[in-house]
This record gives sequence, structure tokens and C-alpha cells, in this order.
Amino acid sequence: MSTFETDAISRNRIVTETSENFFVEAGAGSGKTAMLVRRMVAMVEQGKEIDKICAITFTKAAAGEFYERFRNLLAERCSETYVWKDEGVAGQLPAPTEETRERCRKALENIDLCFMGTIDSFCN
Repeated sequence: MSTFETDAISRNRIVTETSENFFVEAGAGSGKTAMLVRRMVAMVEQGKEIDKICAITFTKAAAGEFYERFRNLLAERCSETYVWKDEGVAGQLPAPTEETRERCRKALENIDLCFMGTIDSFCN
């Protein structure tokens, strides 16, 4: 199996296997934040309550990036005008349904119940 195939399998697992815990380790610019935000949205769309989702990072800047990207993707996915396109990339979220749009809408309203912060703030 090629490195490309292994990477694609890993990215798909991050988004689809939401009942499993993952530790994601990869180099800068590899798409970690994008994949983890997609995972968080997938969890919401599968019915996980927003206050049960936690994203722990090492820096405040990364936590802020998580928050913005998560908020933006939830807003996009709950929008009635959002048009889903198959981008043919590993880890892509499926087309939203009315049920998943409503779950994203509810999560967006309660986004501050989701912990997105540094490991230090989580431990405190």
C-alpha cells in the first residue's frame, strides 16, 4: 500500500470513526486542523451533543483557529443555500440532510459549550 493510500485511509477514518479516539500527529500544513474540524462536524451531524466534544491544542492561536473553522463549517453545513460538491478528497463530509442541517444549526447556537482550548486551560 502506498503512502498516499495510507494517508487517504487515515483521513477517512478520522471523519467516519467518530466513536473512536484518535491522536493526530503530522507536520505543519498537512491539514490536521481541517481534518479535525471535519471530524467535529461529523460528530455533530451523527448526533453527538456539542458539549461532549473537546478539541485540545498546544497554543491559544491554534485554539482560536479551531473555533473559527468549526463555526464557519457548521454555518456552511446548516445553510439552506449550501451546495455540496464531491471534491474527491479523502475525509470529505457527505452531503448534508435536513436532519444534519438542523443538528449543525443547534450546535452553532451552542458552540460555546464545546471546549476548544489549550492543554493548560483544559487541565485548569
